[in-house]
Amino acid sequence: MNPFFDSNCYRPNFDSSPQGFYTFADYGSSPQPHGFTQLSQDEVVPETQPTTNAGPSTQPKQKRRHRRKQAADTEPAVGGSSRIEKWTTEEEFQLTKAWIDVSEDPIVGRNQKGPDFWSKIRNQFFQAMGRGEYRTNDMLSSKWRDMNLKVRKFNGIYSQKWQTRRSGQSDAIIEREAEEQYREEFNAHFSLQRSMLVLFNTYQTNLDDALSSLTSDTSIRYGFYNRSVGQIPNQANAIGLCRGDVEPADCRGCLNEARRRLREICPDQKGAIGWYDNCMLRYSNVTILGTAPDTTLTRILPNPNNASNIDQFIQAVNQLLDQLRTDASSGGSLRKYASDNTTGPGSTRIFGYAQCTPDLTENQCYNCLNTAIDFIPDGRRGARVYYPSCIVRYEDYRFFNDTVNLAPPTPPPTQSSPPTSPPSPSGIHLAHGDDQLIIL
Repeated sequence: MNPFFDSNCYRPNFDSSPQGFYTFADYGSSPQPHGFTQLSQDEVVPETQPTTNAGPSTQPKQKRRHRRKQAADTEPAVGGSSRIEKWTTEEEFQLTKAWIDVSEDPIVGRNQKGPDFWSKIRNQFFQAMGRGEYRTNDMLSSKWRDMNLKVRKFNGIYSQKWQTRRSGQSDAIIEREAEEQYREEFNAHFSLQRSMLVLFNTYQTNLDDALSSLTSDTSIRYGFYNRSVGQIPNQANAIGLCRGDVEPADCRGCLNEARRRLREICPDQKGAIGWYDNCMLRYSNVTILGTAPDTTLTRILPNPNNASNIDQFIQAVNQLLDQLRTDASSGGSLRKYASDNTTGPGSTRIFGYAQCTPDLTENQCYNCLNTAIDFIPDGRRGARVYYPSCIVRYEDYRFFNDTVNLAPPTPPPTQSSPPTSPPSPSGIHLAHGDDQLIIL
């Protein structure tokens, strides 16, 4: 239906190449986050063990002190034994899985009383471990709170490092640095990789929900959609942006097709972005809406042919793009889009447009477009630069229609309009064979 070219996808924690291009084949189809080292099922989490005396003490009795609350990682076994029961990574994994299964039960969910909730978790946990009932509800809930706190702390460190990543820095390096910082700050080794894999599957469910409902509001005419589902760290965020001249029905059709193809090509990645000529779709487990433009992901597609009278052509293109950059960035909160044309050498007409996601401020949009324009090679008959938050394109032929009005047209007062012809199967109307999708 819609021929592809240069199919790529990324994780929010992506590997960066000098050109900023990211190939989904580099990641494979494994749901395990790249760079995480999966521990063996029976490996024990390192911890300090208290020592016990072999016989009666010969030292004089000391005044009895209040015993501190037992740490979540080391608890006395059920049944009166004084042996310390250490939590293994397999137990942590099964506890995470039990908590998610019970909390996401469509009938009861988390709107049930605490004792009943944890009894269900305990039953599933014991069944998975096959050891009988050797931990109490309090032990399980205490351990879960401890694990949840550790995951949230690690996720906060990792998210901060990803947001401030250096050019060319791989996700494996970011993860290693996050683990080192976690160890320095909390004097402990982060060992919940297997549990994070279970949480990753929860993210995929939230992502499917966010994408399937992204275009459900049919009253939107300005071509920008956003949706977030779930809670951090499993929150799925999605945005969709259509070119300013695309009719609402065609916009939704383009975004739905992009959704289908992205999920088909990037089934296990946490993030992806794809562009058709008419629309852009992006999703991530990191907040997208209202954040500063990401200029590390880019795609540049120049026309291979040079224009005639290059100096005059470059001057005309620069004037057009300068105007489009100013007009688009000064747009409102619903749309930041501008299109126009100018006269080039020999009465050649040059058409162009510039667009930002409307959640950007005027200054953010201007800077994003300015960076994109700087990447355009001089003298080409046409070029496109795609960023996650802004797009610039010009050609020596008309490739867009009149901008869609933000308000719906007023119907005729006396008689209904004749039926319009149905849209094409792709939901996209383009000239010069431009019905293509770029995915990064």
